[in-house]
Amino acid sequence: MEIADEPTAMLHFGTVGAPDLPRRIDLLLTTNGLAALTGAEFLLDVEADFSVRDGQDVILAEPSFPVAELARALELWAPETDEPRDDFAFDSMVYEVLGAVRIVNTVDGWTIGSHYGRTTTEPRPWPVVRAEIWAFVEAVKAATPVAVHAATGSMITAILAMHRAFDMHLADAKSFVADAVGEVDPVSPWPQRGGMNHA
Repeated sequence: MEIADEPTAMLHFGTVGAPDLPRRIDLLLTTNGLAALTGAEFLLDVEADFSVRDGQDVILAEPSFPVAELARALELWAPETDEPRDDFAFDSMVYEVLGAVRIVNTVDGWTIGSHYGRTTTEPRPWPVVRAEIWAFVEAVKAATPVAVHAATGSMITAILAMHRAFDMHLADAKSFVADAVGEVDPVSPWPQRGGMNHA
């Protein structure tokens, strides 16, 4: 799914895909079946080129970054109204070091940076940073079922991704996926072992 060059001012990502998901599903079908496919696998396998920028300054640029995992972590961390009590340090299953993305409350405002970067964004008020975060979260959530469906050819797998990875109720996930993918009939078979649609 192609996302506009600047979905937000500071958090950027490119085309979202799930290239490793068919292989993972094949493996699970061989062993424990799709019941063993948890939200963690979906969060890890939905990826895109990702960067943190401030204007022309690039603070972090990572290819094949687990954007769904980051979106879910930010969704759980960023409150609807009040400022968070604690700073954010992305605890990813992919990175050995805590804080591939960091959001820190300083005296002058909130900054976004990375353990792997030398600089951060300029401090901004929480409402501005929160708007950045939620624009990113919503864009990634919209792209996730499209990527899963494209990788697997299965609407049901896309629904399962939203249900297990983003904790959506099944009915909400069904409607969300149908809207995102553009198909009104979400009833399609589970992917069969060795028969993944890679289109």
